[in-house]
Amino acid sequence: MNTNESYNIHLDFKIQRFNFEDNLYHNEYNFDVILDEDDEEKVIGKGRVFLYLTNKMFDDGLGWIDFDDIFGDNNHVDFLEELFEGDQYGSVRLKEHYYYKILDQCSSCNILIPDRLEIYPEYRNKGYGKIVTKMIRDMFYDSYGIEIIKAFPLQFESKNAHGIVPEIYEKMRYDLMEQDEDTAQQSLYRMYTSKGYKQIEYTNLFYYYPEN
Repeated sequence: MNTNESYNIHLDFKIQRFNFEDNLYHNEYNFDVILDEDDEEKVIGKGRVFLYLTNKMFDDGLGWIDFDDIFGDNNHVDFLEELFEGDQYGSVRLKEHYYYKILDQCSSCNILIPDRLEIYPEYRNKGYGKIVTKMIRDMFYDSYGIEIIKAFPLQFESKNAHGIVPEIYEKMRYDLMEQDEDTAQQSLYRMYTSKGYKQIEYTNLFYYYPEN
């Protein structure tokens, strides 16, 4: 549990069955966002974060195929391809411009991916998402060398291959959110920039280095 007393918010992490072999090189954290308001706790959102234990992957001598399997299991191959490169022998290394920046900021090459954050409709536009972002960074401080995310408007998720169930779409009131994809995307870009992320040119990926 992590608490932000100024805003009476804490993150309630759910304990799930853990398969050590399947999760040897990454940790997955699912949580509820809890607001303490008028002496009553309310769930105002939910989220999911992945921490890829890249240091251990390198120490254990994993190759490109292994990296691809690990990141691919969670649909994070685009992050793998952005941050890492392989050679003809199948070995893996961080791309040079990330490698030197990460080492300058932190001794860890672990990768933090805030995979999802959803604030319920009645609590949107109150700054809670920005608060949760800082709480996550504080929680994992010194545990990762770079944070990377994909900016994708969730109201359009039902249009991709995975889709979402109608009940969830209705509960989250995605119909009230911007329905023009380009406008929604640009709005999301501005929001992530306000949280301190920097956009990777020509992509919808954003990164953030932990502060010293």
